[in-house]
Amino acid sequence: MQLLTLLKAIYFAVKNKLGEILYSVHQSQQIATQYPSIEHRTEPVPTDEVEELARNILPLERLEAQLANEYGMTGDINSMEVFAETKARAFAKRDAKTMVVLKDLDTLYQLRLRASTLQLLRSLNDEWSLTARHIDTS
Repeated sequence: MQLLTLLKAIYFAVKNKLGEILYSVHQSQQIATQYPSIEHRTEPVPTDEVEELARNILPLERLEAQLANEYGMTGDINSMEVFAETKARAFAKRDAKTMVVLKDLDTLYQLRLRASTLQLLRSLNDEWSLTARHIDTS
């Protein structure tokens, strides 16, 4: 049962994050403008950094799933709803434990953001590598 809950939590966390990382063309252009050297980057995004992020994210996602269950949130876990409820409780109670949990959820958000940024960089790097290798024979 716990494994199923964990798998559901991971699935919905990934699903939520994918929804958040859909960039418009304008945002992608801004990234390319902010990091002009990225198109010359040939080394891949470090796998060990991605693995480290995954190891750090997993226990925090378990916490998020546990909190959603405690709050009576059923079905898909909505990270923003869990965060908002935790924040409301933290400011209502003003106890150290709830504040630590709120900080943990913020850390989870930051780690997910970093992971999605690395995925985007990897994707852009792969795309540019393929474009750079294409030779026009016309």
